[in-house]
Order: sequence, then structure tokens, then C-alpha cells
Amino acid sequence: METVRAATDEPFYELSADARRWKFALETSKSHDLSDVPLYVDHNADKDASASDGSKQYWWLNANRSIWSFSEIAVGEEQSYTICNEKGNPRRIFKNFLDARAGDVVVGYETTPVKKIVAICEVSKPQDGERLYFKKLRDLDTPVPFSDIKSDPVLSQCEFCKNPNGSFFKLTEEEYLRLEEMLDEDDASPVQTSAKTPTPTLDSSKTSSSPNSISLP
Repeated sequence: METVRAATDEPFYELSADARRWKFALETSKSHDLSDVPLYVDHNADKDASASDGSKQYWWLNANRSIWSFSEIAVGEEQSYTICNEKGNPRRIFKNFLDARAGDVVVGYETTPVKKIVAICEVSKPQDGERLYFKKLRDLDTPVPFSDIKSDPVLSQCEFCKNPNGSFFKLTEEEYLRLEEMLDEDDASPVQTSAKTPTPTLDSSKTSSSPNSISLP
């Protein structure tokens, strides 16, 4: 650690994220040619670029109701989601966790048996090498069933529909705008604020040791 500190003043959580990125690239590269993977990730440059162009990204986050639910989170409450599983392996499509930025929109989807988009959230803080942070903005008054999504010509091409294995998926701007159109079609006032009181903890038997963190298997 002293040697690393002498070479860089980057926070250790960012160095940890870079190390995970290298490990993931190595494990997934058939040829093990990492020439296209930068040795050092300029996190500040990425933050500056996102701030200057004002671009917003869109994501799809799965909630397995047997472990946690969006309904258990109050509007305005922040939660964290582990970017690696309990064995320390990067979650599927690990790049999505690294690319998410504060202010990005997150669509909250509950898997079987609900199989509906039920909430709209946003990334509150980018990943810190261990977790990605998000907070719920609102609950959908009219949740969008997966059957409608799958039958829609635009949304049926989204990353989740092509391969639902995983937890955090990318949505294009076109796909997100189409989802908003579907909400408007279903209800002139598609969202409402939850009246729930913020819950300080989720079920300790289903989450990590952090009070407001979500650790899925």
C-alpha cells in the first residue's frame, strides 16, 4: 500500500474498481489480448465529460422479490447494490456497473412472479469499487408488465429482453422514451409518490451487513 500511495494519489476504492475491471477483462478475453484495456482509468476525465455534455444514461435494474423489493424502499431513500456477488466475482455485464453515473435514470423491474416495471429510480452515487448507489424517485401507478415490453417493437430489442440473465442492464434513450410513451398511454398521471416511511433496514437475512445495501447471490 505504501508503494501504491507513492505512485498515485487516487482513492483506493477507485484503484480497486480498476483492478476488478482488469480481472474481468482477463477472464472474459479469449485471446487474453488486453491491449485495448487502459492500464489506468482517468475517473476525473469521465466525470468532467459527463458534467460538460449533460448527457444522461438509462438503466434497467432487476429486483428478485424473494430477496428484496422496490416496494420495501421509500421514495427518496438511498440503497446500494453490490457490483460483485457473494463469491467476489463481478456481476454479469460488469461494464454497466462501472459506466453508471450519478443522475442516470434507473428503471425498477421486479422479476417473477411480478414481472413488471414498478418504479423509477436514479443513480445517486457511482460505484465505489464495492457498491453502486441509487435512490427511488417514484412508484408507478400503473406498472408495465413484461408481456407489453416483450411485444413492443422498440423495447423488445433492449439488453434485458435479449438476455435476461443478470441484474443491471443498459437502456438506450429511444427505449426509455418509448417506455415513457407507454406510461402515458396507460394513464394520464402514470406515477404517484409513495406514502411509505423510509425503512432503515431490509431483512438482514437477505441483505449484506450494511443497513441500506442489497447483496444478491
